[in-house]
Amino acid sequence: MSGARREQRWTWDAYLEWEAREPTRYELVDGQVYAMGGGTARHDIIGNNLRAELRARMRGKPCRVHGPEFKVKAGQNGRYPDALID
Repeated sequence: MSGARREQRWTWDAYLEWEAREPTRYELVDGQVYAMGGGTARHDIIGNNLRAELRARMRGKPCRVHGPEFKVKAGQNGRYPDALID
């Protein structure tokens, strides 16, 4: 975690500014940053199947399916969900 300190309590803005310079993605959880671990092939298959099913159900609706490269703010946390509808 180059530049990150575990004892530091991160704000949303500081997290966004810092993560933009990092080669690795991080999530912000309760004021702490955590590196995103590498996923498994099984996890990737499940996520792709989930997003495909959601896309099929959203067809003809004004919604779009995203994931897992799409960062969202949930309260004061920053997450990369496997699937998201917007």
